[in-house]
Amino acid sequence: MRGAENDESEMSFRRGYEQGVIDVFYAIERFLDPVTREALQAWIEKDVSIWRVTVWAGRLVSPTTVAARGITTYVGPNGRAVRVRGTETFQRIP
Repeated sequence: MRGAENDESEMSFRRGYEQGVIDVFYAIERFLDPVTREALQAWIEKDVSIWRVTVWAGRLVSPTTVAARGITTYVGPNGRAVRVRGTETFQRIP
């Protein structure tokens, strides 16, 4: 597994997160059964290593609730951009 290779300064947090996940994997992999090890490695390579951009837009529906819509864009396995739309409701915890 390789870490993130984008060298732009704003990507430093993402590189650190991804490298941290890889380091933890290498530290615990010998203690995992083969099925769990393969599943964890696949998750790291497929989910953690994907660069995503999410744009959110929302509105206040009450003093403690926000309704939001988001569009997430990432590069799919075929190299093409994939866009996923979703909605979410956020409530302030008292």
